[in-house]
Amino acid sequence: MKPKSVFLHIGLHKTGSTALQKFLRDNAELLRAKGCLYPLSGRPPRDSFMFGHHLLPWSLSRDKNLLPVWDKLAAELDTSTATRVIISSEEFEFVRRRDAIQSVLKRLPDCTVRLVCYLRRQDRLIESEYNQFVKDGGGFASIEEFAKRMQGRLNYLELLERWESVFGLSNIIVRVYEQEQLRGDLYADFLSAVGQRWEGEFTVPKRPINPSLDGRGLAMMLIFNRVIRDQRLLSELRQAVARHCQHPPFHETNMLSPDDREDILKGYRQQNAIVARRYLGRDDGRLFLGEKVSERRATGEATDAGKAELLRILREHAGTGGQQDGMDEALRAVAGL
Repeated sequence: MKPKSVFLHIGLHKTGSTALQKFLRDNAELLRAKGCLYPLSGRPPRDSFMFGHHLLPWSLSRDKNLLPVWDKLAAELDTSTATRVIISSEEFEFVRRRDAIQSVLKRLPDCTVRLVCYLRRQDRLIESEYNQFVKDGGGFASIEEFAKRMQGRLNYLELLERWESVFGLSNIIVRVYEQEQLRGDLYADFLSAVGQRWEGEFTVPKRPINPSLDGRGLAMMLIFNRVIRDQRLLSELRQAVARHCQHPPFHETNMLSPDDREDILKGYRQQNAIVARRYLGRDDGRLFLGEKVSERRATGEATDAGKAELLRILREHAGTGGQQDGMDEALRAVAGL
């Protein structure tokens, strides 16, 4: 393989990874002309919502039958004249075994591989993951229960040290997923991390990619997930809520209580300070700038159009398939908005 600089973007989840991957895919030809390759190899086929190289980490953590995808990647890199390569998948977050991480370097011989990792404040990460869990996963557990499941993913120092032990400290690039810490927007910030100057000719997604629900949308989906058993109806409601009840990037939905939020932040304050000093060179040990604990809880406003569409969908299905009890509760929830 011809020597190249490879930037391995590992997420984390809920730090704009899908939006970045769509941006990189949409601008692949322009980047190629600038000597930067966003490979085809490693991306799942036939899925318009997967723009990253997820097959690569899956081959290391889920399915060894996918391992030949690394050979395809090596062949693509070998025939490319690009001097820089971007590989992106937040699924690398779940590659935890040291031998699996070592295999990444072994499968990219003669390449200088640098890790790019975005970190989000732990309480905000929990809320964003919970939002996704409710929006797309059909979940209706409380956020307090959900937060307990997230504990194994919140120690950023442990994660970074795991990769550093193989890649070396100088090859770890840490960015913070806070609007006030980005260099421009997320796309410009990422390009600066991989040594690519931002230029106005890049195409930026016109709409938010994988937007979160606002407070009202989240509350409605919690009810729908609990009482609606018809999966077709639930899917239709999910799409309607997603259309009318979304909030823009970096607009947080406050689901955690102030006390729970403070407990979470306190639990990782020491590790976060070490990350700030070690990987960002910050003597004050401050990793996240927005550490003020909000007293607000989730809120949101349902538009008249959104409310009307949800009521129409529910009324069309009312009284069918043994759903009347759940339907009545769902109708009351929407009517009360």
